[in-house]
Amino acid sequence: MKKTKSNFLKFISVLAVLLAVLCAFSACNNNGTDVESTPTPTVEATETPTTAPESTPTPTSAPTPTPIDPLLIPEGASANITYDIDTSVLGKEITNKVSTMNMWMFNMFWLDEAKDQPHDFFAKEYPFVETMQFMQATGGNADRDLFINPKNKNVLDDYYFDELIEACRNLVNQGVTPCIKTGNVPQKYSTVDTTGTFGVNLFPPDDYDVYYNYIKAIAQALVDEFGLEEVQTWSWGCYTEYENRDWFTINDNAEETLIAFCKIYDYTVAALQDVLGEEIDIGAHSMSCSEGLWDERSFIEHCANGTNYATGKTGTRLTYLAGSFYDSNPNSVTEDNLIRTINVLRDKAVSVGLTNLRYGIDEGRLLSGTVKGRNAWDLISRVVGQTYQGAYDARIIKQMIDNDIDYFAAWAYKSSSSVWEGLDTVSLHVAREFYKMVGSKEITAVKSGSEVSGGEVGATASYDPETGKIYIMAYNFGDKIYYDGREKLMFNVKLPEGCTSVKVTRSLVDDDANFFDEFEAFREEFDIPDNHFSQSPESAQVNDNLNDTLSRAFFEAKYDIFAEASKLIPTEGTAEVTDGTLSLYLDAAPQATVFYVIETK
Repeated sequence: MKKTKSNFLKFISVLAVLLAVLCAFSACNNNGTDVESTPTPTVEATETPTTAPESTPTPTSAPTPTPIDPLLIPEGASANITYDIDTSVLGKEITNKVSTMNMWMFNMFWLDEAKDQPHDFFAKEYPFVETMQFMQATGGNADRDLFINPKNKNVLDDYYFDELIEACRNLVNQGVTPCIKTGNVPQKYSTVDTTGTFGVNLFPPDDYDVYYNYIKAIAQALVDEFGLEEVQTWSWGCYTEYENRDWFTINDNAEETLIAFCKIYDYTVAALQDVLGEEIDIGAHSMSCSEGLWDERSFIEHCANGTNYATGKTGTRLTYLAGSFYDSNPNSVTEDNLIRTINVLRDKAVSVGLTNLRYGIDEGRLLSGTVKGRNAWDLISRVVGQTYQGAYDARIIKQMIDNDIDYFAAWAYKSSSSVWEGLDTVSLHVAREFYKMVGSKEITAVKSGSEVSGGEVGATASYDPETGKIYIMAYNFGDKIYYDGREKLMFNVKLPEGCTSVKVTRSLVDDDANFFDEFEAFREEFDIPDNHFSQSPESAQVNDNLNDTLSRAFFEAKYDIFAEASKLIPTEGTAEVTDGTLSLYLDAAPQATVFYVIETK
């Protein structure tokens, strides 16, 4: 994967780049495709933008929305949906549902690219991220196996942990806790090392003691570098989608594969406990949103009541269970599949006496777009760029609050797959604003009225008695990427006793806080076709997806405009309160998400 540029191009330099690109374009006669990319034989001829490079507009500032007092209620305004919110009865604490991100390969973004970053980068950009998952971090192919020579099957202990240690150091320097998800078995440990759909060894080790020594050596190397007390605060996972035959299988034999995975899990736990102690934080990630080769509930039964293959005792350490959750595309969203996915795991765990586990989603959101790119329909980081994604995420957060789901790991939050660069997306805005609610107590938000546009309006409210702050998150979600329904909302907030004045800050995540609608207009203006994108053009990760040289140069020439358009600009207002109730009105645009922070005095 190519690194994207970290600095915005100035217009003069852009013209020079465009002229150079045009010369190369003419000389190569490659129909506008990136000369560095490997062509796919079945791809149809790529179209080129019809506007000449000389016509690239001079970047100008994106229009800034006119601030509107969040306390303003237009004369004659009426709401079709009202929420009555009461601070007098406190419910459960709002926990951090957006605490986790995942990295497909830790050595993509957490080595050289990470070491020179300011130590407060994550604190500023991703204040909500507490944990970073390094997926398949310990093996499965030559790029993941932690050896000096991964292909030499005659030497089984030529361990090379330097890159994993460096990545963890860079992560800890950002104030983020590693979650190391052990990968598939290194290829040199399996006589049969057939690779599957995801390019990793599908088979178990020939010798489980050899595999135990490998995992133990990894844990010891981390303790030697960071100290036992530090590494004991980290979490661990075993495999990705363990019952998915595309990740792990013994010739599609369900029973053999189940036994082999339970053995791998037991030996992994034993190796980690021998270095870190009994109280390690470890779990496993199943699919659960769809049927696998075998029933994941059999693994949960094994952890509770089975005979441990490594120790011979009953049961195995398990502190959390995770699943995958995907909606197929933005025009086909399920009503409760997230809840059902978690309940498959939780119901089984509770039934066998495992009552104190955490539950989360280790990967997911939207699998595909509604438009195909040059190579695929897939969304690069499983999110669309349209404002739809903000309301979708807010809806998921509400479902997690309502159903005690602990976290949802995200692939990316900016317009690049790298955490270090890219434009802010609506997903990032929603995560940042929701994080302000963490630690407050949920309060009732009773809904009356009904939607008039065929969408779904939802709201969650909370109150922090120590700070006197009241929080509201609400969304107008429609299960169509270009849903066009508006909803008129009223929030009647019963304030704490004795409150005489308020300050209200409203953060509205809509098209005025998103670069992607400007980007879509830009695409139309310059006739940039779908096949100038590797995957679905609806992917939020434009930096990685737009791979036609000339079209990309046009995009970079307007980067400053997109950056300005991506900003979320809160509005504020103050008011005196006479009757103990505050009313807030919002004419909610399609797919808008709103956050209110009410400071009481």
